[in-house]
Amino acid sequence: MKPITYLLFLLCACLWSNGYAQRYAVSDFKQVPAPALSSKLFYALNASRYAFAVSMLHGRLRINQTRDSTIREYRVPEGKLIAIHLGEFGGGLFFKPNDTTIRQVYVNGKSQPMEPPFSPLRGAISANTHEYDELLRGTFLLKGGNVQRLFKFRDSLFMMEGLVFMEYSYGAVNYVGVKGDSVITREVQKLEDGPMAFSNYGDELYIATFRGLYRTRKWQKQLLLDKLTWGFFSPNSVAIKDLKHIYVGMNGGYVWVDAIRKKVTYFEYKLNKHY
Repeated sequence: MKPITYLLFLLCACLWSNGYAQRYAVSDFKQVPAPALSSKLFYALNASRYAFAVSMLHGRLRINQTRDSTIREYRVPEGKLIAIHLGEFGGGLFFKPNDTTIRQVYVNGKSQPMEPPFSPLRGAISANTHEYDELLRGTFLLKGGNVQRLFKFRDSLFMMEGLVFMEYSYGAVNYVGVKGDSVITREVQKLEDGPMAFSNYGDELYIATFRGLYRTRKWQKQLLLDKLTWGFFSPNSVAIKDLKHIYVGMNGGYVWVDAIRKKVTYFEYKLNKHY
């Protein structure tokens, strides 16, 4: 085998084995009952080594294997926003400006100094922070908390934050505005349940929380479904074709929601192991 061909083969093999961009057909999944707490199906989905993300392309459902990430970055003209979510160990939203001479920024009008180089997460995260030292060197902590996502919606930037841990389950959507050395953060939507995944459909947001599904329009929320168990299976994505076809990706499979009929249907990956 030629050297270049062999190297390409190894690269493809590594990418495939790690699940990058691996797609699955709907036929790879089977319909199953709603998992009852402590059932074999419940444990099989909860402990599954497969995590599936859903999306829509030209009106058709796409299913890919995915991996969760505790770090997400978002570029703005002034620099880079870094969101970190480490569950019960904390997290935060950090700003790394393009202008390296900046030594302080103003968050909602209050001066915020640069994070100390020896511990960029000091005061925001209680876990071992060595692996984040280089990533967050030269950054400013804008907001402590578990920041899950940064996203553009209706021409503005927002962040989704929240936590589900033991008896705690809460979250919020916050507006984020960056201009020069000034940053504004403002809560626009409070959630009584921890957000797990979301997607927009027109001018509406659909948020899969630990126990339910919310629809929010003009920051007025409506609880569509409640008392669900999907939070135990780590929902990671929401894809919407129409109100009868809302999909939620999760460990071990995905869920199909018909919001009109208030119907929830679970699908499990056929090769998922039961113990």
